[in-house]
Amino acid sequence: LFAPDSTILENTLNEKYIKYSLSEEDTVSNDKWDIAFKGTKIIINGGFKTNIDEPERTGIAGVYIIKGKSFSTIKQVDDENLFKQDQENSLAIENENGKGWWYLKDLLSKILLPIENNVLIIKTHNGRYAKMKIESYYKDSPEEPNLRSKLGYYSFVYWYQPNKGVKSFE
Repeated sequence: LFAPDSTILENTLNEKYIKYSLSEEDTVSNDKWDIAFKGTKIIINGGFKTNIDEPERTGIAGVYIIKGKSFSTIKQVDDENLFKQDQENSLAIENENGKGWWYLKDLLSKILLPIENNVLIIKTHNGRYAKMKIESYYKDSPEEPNLRSKLGYYSFVYWYQPNKGVKSFE
């Protein structure tokens, strides 16, 4: 999923968030999105806008991060009270080194890597559940990204529970 912070497309500057629907397994242009990407920022379709460039929040989505567990070992949603939504002054998924989904390999190279064994638990815009792991932020998901690697390309896996009220990922 190509979601750069900004890029020139057809001679215009594109700075839009790329909205993604977990149930449709694709990007969408409507209000039925669950999660949206722009550069290193990930926003949720629930809560409030933190910046004027973000899409309106029309859903009830929320998220929390399970740290230190592999994607395959997470079998269910733990507790709905843990879900955070974007707020006017903070994103539910922090966009800082080591605090959300990414960290810098080192300060000199500025290579950005997903935090290993950090899994996003998502309540979707319409109250379903999913788990997601960001695998790479570089085109073609290189094992060892370098300064020539093209960034802004999300690779991720997720498991979506389509049944309302069911919190299991089995």
